[in-house]
Amino acid sequence: MDPCTFVVIGKRRYRKAPITSNNAATATRTVMLGDLMKEQSCAVTLDIRETETESAYTHHEDELPVADMSYDESKGLYSIQLRIDSDFYGAIIGKRGEKKEKIQAATDTVIMVPKPNSKEQVVVVTGKAPSSLRMAKEKIMQTVKEAEQRQSYTHFLSLPLTSSNIQSKVEAVKGDIISQFSWIQGLHESMFVPASQFHLTLLMLRLDSDESISKASQVLTEVSSSLYDILGTRTALIRLKGIKCFGSAQRADVLYVNVENDEVKEKLERISVELSKRFVESGLLSSADLQRQRLLGSDGAIQPVQLHATVVNTRYSKQPQSQPLDASQIIKQFNSFDLGSERIPSLHLSERFRFDSNGYYHCVKAVPFP
Repeated sequence: MDPCTFVVIGKRRYRKAPITSNNAATATRTVMLGDLMKEQSCAVTLDIRETETESAYTHHEDELPVADMSYDESKGLYSIQLRIDSDFYGAIIGKRGEKKEKIQAATDTVIMVPKPNSKEQVVVVTGKAPSSLRMAKEKIMQTVKEAEQRQSYTHFLSLPLTSSNIQSKVEAVKGDIISQFSWIQGLHESMFVPASQFHLTLLMLRLDSDESISKASQVLTEVSSSLYDILGTRTALIRLKGIKCFGSAQRADVLYVNVENDEVKEKLERISVELSKRFVESGLLSSADLQRQRLLGSDGAIQPVQLHATVVNTRYSKQPQSQPLDASQIIKQFNSFDLGSERIPSLHLSERFRFDSNGYYHCVKAVPFP
């Protein structure tokens, strides 16, 4: 037999196909066989089809099951187990199961996520092809990675709205909503933002070292003159009116007080863009961070933040199982509710989960406004 008729690479054996005008343009590839073919000193074209005697290797390499997959012959299904902390089950499932359904549809798999109180922290993915499971695994782990990064935001740039006047009005709104709409399923007072923490957020940051915190403070010092140029000499006075929500009012997760459109709001939006640019330039903010915060347009340009002052967030609920609210009646009732005008005294670099004696987030650095 011609020594060049068959070639063994790893555990697989291939038939050498002669180069002809009929097969030169087909799905073949030319490889140099090195020492194996050194005596013949030839380049050969390999027909990727295996011989009939090599049935154990009839799958394409990408279709071979990897070590962490199992195969159920009776069902014709592959499965893989992913050990994932239960803290990330919600991220994998997504709002109303949308994230999990999207991954399943894109990969032709079925994803089984344990209940939150389950002791077995294993997500099981099942499908007909190993390639589908690999794709699903990649999407799941990317989702977990993004959730970890969101959780790891340690600081944020905030505009405090904490005058005694505004705090009393926020408390009054909370009391009115609870008393008038206690019948709404899932509504609980733990969902309300404390009046002492009422604010507008401009940017979320991940500062995990003293060096990065110091660097962020320095960025604010350097950018302060640009902020003053945008604001001019006018007092940063905003108008807060009406309670709104993101998405459907029938399934709302966040209720917020709207910032009325005016010249000051436009200037604050310009400030948010300037801050994003400066923090990107400093290396403290990435394009991925901008995308997660919805601050990056399809054209790659930095977008202004959507200014809003959160009043209710179902994520804060201390109830065993939080759920979206049917807030349609709340929004209808408070659509024209007027909190009046509020002066923004400064921009803060605020630390999450740590609070000063006044109840507001710990201030690392403050830039006073006119």
